[in-house]
Amino acid sequence: WLVANVDIKSETLEDEVKKLKTLVESLRQDDAVTPYLSQHDYNEDEAEKKDTKTQKETEQTKIAWSTIADCAAVEGLSRYHKKTSHLKAGYAESPNRQWIFQPKLSRRYYYSPLLFLPVPSTDTVRSTSLPKLLRGGGYKAPSAAAPETSAYASEDLPPPQVVDQLATLFYYSMSVSAAQEHMQAQICPRMFSSKRVNPSSGALHPVEAYVWVPNKQTGRLTLWHYTPPHHCLELRYHVLSSDLGLSKEETQQLMSLTCIVALTTVVSREVWKYGARGWRYTQLDVGHAIGSLRIAAQGILKQDCCVLDISHLPDVMGTALALNDINKREDKRELEHPAVLVVVGSGDSTIPAEVVRNAVTKMAGLATQEKEKEQEGEATSSTSVTAQQPNATNLRIYGSPNDSFRTQPHDITDTHFHGAELAQSLTTSHHSDEQKHRLVPAWLKFPDWGVNNTKVAVRQRRSAMDFKRPGLADKAMAKHHLMDLLSCCVTMNMGDGVEHAVCIGIWVHQVKGLPSGLYLLKHDDSKLEGIATDVQTVAVVCGDYKLLKLKEVDETANRNSAAECSCFQRIAQECFVCMAVLTKSVSQQTPTQYLHDHWNAGSLGQTVYVWAEKTGWNCTGMGCFGDEATQECFGVTDFQSVYHLSVGIGNDDIRFEPYNYEDRKFSFF
Repeated sequence: WLVANVDIKSETLEDEVKKLKTLVESLRQDDAVTPYLSQHDYNEDEAEKKDTKTQKETEQTKIAWSTIADCAAVEGLSRYHKKTSHLKAGYAESPNRQWIFQPKLSRRYYYSPLLFLPVPSTDTVRSTSLPKLLRGGGYKAPSAAAPETSAYASEDLPPPQVVDQLATLFYYSMSVSAAQEHMQAQICPRMFSSKRVNPSSGALHPVEAYVWVPNKQTGRLTLWHYTPPHHCLELRYHVLSSDLGLSKEETQQLMSLTCIVALTTVVSREVWKYGARGWRYTQLDVGHAIGSLRIAAQGILKQDCCVLDISHLPDVMGTALALNDINKREDKRELEHPAVLVVVGSGDSTIPAEVVRNAVTKMAGLATQEKEKEQEGEATSSTSVTAQQPNATNLRIYGSPNDSFRTQPHDITDTHFHGAELAQSLTTSHHSDEQKHRLVPAWLKFPDWGVNNTKVAVRQRRSAMDFKRPGLADKAMAKHHLMDLLSCCVTMNMGDGVEHAVCIGIWVHQVKGLPSGLYLLKHDDSKLEGIATDVQTVAVVCGDYKLLKLKEVDETANRNSAAECSCFQRIAQECFVCMAVLTKSVSQQTPTQYLHDHWNAGSLGQTVYVWAEKTGWNCTGMGCFGDEATQECFGVTDFQSVYHLSVGIGNDDIRFEPYNYEDRKFSFF
């Protein structure tokens, strides 16, 4: 209509402006258009009042967070959980984000040597059959200020067998699996989106992966950083095993491991979008990463793995992972917190948990000693871009970290970030002596799904945007399918003992052999307040876990109930089953257990994702759910919901195509 009424062949821009102004005035006189335009008229007085109100709300929020910080650990964490919960009175507060300022999705270390990992033969094969270590890695153009990294001898590379194992481990756990390849992504790179093997809330991926790789031949332990968009490793440093001060037996145990993966979190990536609640989503993403690494190690590599909690050692682990340059920046949004160690070893060996802890602590000590020497002036300072720390052990740190954010922090962003950092501090600074030295969790088990089936399911995993209508489902879920799913969840449960084992509340919508209604999976010894003792036991799922039928509900009402408890999302309404991971309330557990519950829930979510893909269905994890509504729906007064999942037949998402690492056009990840 504008084209038809405006002469686009005018000679000057002034003529165009005059005609558009005249057109707007004529539209304002139209009775049908005036009400709409009046809603968008700029009122200076109203705008000033709105800015003043926003400023007052920001100041009140800061005062509220400061009040919580003064409380005891459990009480403060309880207040944080309630403040970041979606209640019937309203949703949790979130920041006013601008998508153009979205943080970067991956940490990069510029000018660090790169080790490009080969793609497993089941997928696209690289043109280069052997891995190569490139110097001066990164996508910044070399400049005079950028130093040349020293040559890295080929004998210092991991053995070919280890390189293949690392390639398989990360390719099926944390790599990019699908991406937008259409014209929109090429025209506007900021709008580019990708899918990874491990899902993330809002596709913001706050979890970073580092890996120590032992080399028996050279006696070196090398730290690398994994870059998912390019399936490569960035060198950080290497150290001789003889410099760690371990006994001969401990050194042999350490060097016999395949690798030690360290997961860290950049919480501000989630806080940017979800506010202080983003900390909870970040911990769920850590659980997904743990689950994906466990599936790749145990289900594909057929090797043992265990998980060690290192969140209570931020200084030691931050130094061992060479994160000091990042965590000492003025912009605290760049903070990177250590979370867990996932230790991967061969199937015929016992993973030495304490040896791993001691070795990592020794490596942190080496870096600390070098820092003290620099402060005392005993070591020559380097003026280059690359952070170098040479000492008697030849410890040198390669690479310069990138910036995750493109803007300066604002007051509102700072307010939400303060709440997330408060939760991080409360959960990581109150470990007991017993919790500091024990294995968390214990040994992990994995069902035998078959290597090829697991590979296909892992790479095809997508979060379903919507499900097919119940009447159009061509493959309905049966009772034995649900029992198999719950059995996998029980087997993969990482809860520390019966007291902290999670329960799963289930809305059964359409399962052959089970009436529609509310069900609950719980350990036989778990005591739940509000649950009657005479409820019917449907089946014994696995070991001491039983599936209880709380009550039968009409299918339509049951679907509406699941949607209401999941922030009215249709994916909770149109699926076969909707699941709520329930854990003990914050007031009845320690802050550390609260953190582990989120990791456990995320790991269970990854299990459900892969199981659904393997079976021919789809799954979606929902971090947005009604905390209060879910608790009331299942009648559990002493339990709280931390994660929702739905399983059904998803519609194909035509926006994404399998990502081809051979054709890496997009260097702006």
